[in-house]
Amino acid sequence: MTKNYLRGKIVRILDNQRVIVNLGYEQGVTPGSHFFIYEEGEEIFDPSSNASLGKLELIKAELVTYNVQEKMSVLTPRQREGSQSTTVLSATLAQTSSTHGGVSRSERNHLNVRQDQISGFQSPSVIALGDLVRSVSPVEK
Repeated sequence: MTKNYLRGKIVRILDNQRVIVNLGYEQGVTPGSHFFIYEEGEEIFDPSSNASLGKLELIKAELVTYNVQEKMSVLTPRQREGSQSTTVLSATLAQTSSTHGGVSRSERNHLNVRQDQISGFQSPSVIALGDLVRSVSPVEK
């Protein structure tokens, strides 16, 4: 069996805690499934072969399914382990942009890289209708 990511879009923004996506039971979504809201960044190329590696995904937020129906689901921001408070999507975006695995960018060790080869990437925009959504983990089809 091949594994693919579930991919869809935001079809409605209910409030700053809930969005509706066009993925549901029919596509394999279950309660508690994890998703990213993202936008596509620039295309990245392998410097050795010059082959395209695809477009960089700029993560806006990580969410979990709250309510799943046949063709749509309601997603809410995923709470980090040890977090008791409720977060809004904009706060989740800020946290996701500045942390990975619970460690903020300022707390990570720096890599010894060639400064003239740093290219960076654009920051993701705010969450909007039509934004791309994909499952965090692949599903079997």
